[in-house]
Amino acid sequence: MEIFDMWRSAMSRFRQGRVGVPTLDDLKSLGRMVSGLGEFLVEQFPVFTTTAKFSAEEAMGWFTAHRGDDPRIAKGAMLRTSGERHGWTVTQVFLDADNALVLKPDGAPLGRRVNAIELDAELQDLFGDEQLVVVE
Repeated sequence: MEIFDMWRSAMSRFRQGRVGVPTLDDLKSLGRMVSGLGEFLVEQFPVFTTTAKFSAEEAMGWFTAHRGDDPRIAKGAMLRTSGERHGWTVTQVFLDADNALVLKPDGAPLGRRVNAIELDAELQDLFGDEQLVVVE
């Protein structure tokens, strides 16, 4: 899925100062990208896990446990958005070498959605100021 690449590229250019100071339109555009990606992933994962506190150990453990021996999987990605009612929603998916979503035989992305009231300090550090992180 190209949106992961678009998001990472745009944020990289902003950080490196190659596009100057982001305008309000730039920020709105990035917001629409994240919102659109979030909406797409919510549609793909209508069933979700709910927990009081979600940890980096749990997140990385899920990637390890569900990676299996699928040769298409090159890395994982996590999108953090504000929760539906409160807290956070973290969507975890697998990506191939071209940053496209790895799909199950039924065409749905291989991943899950977790709603959490709180993220542990290690997971918060992993995200930092980002909404999207890729783990390899």
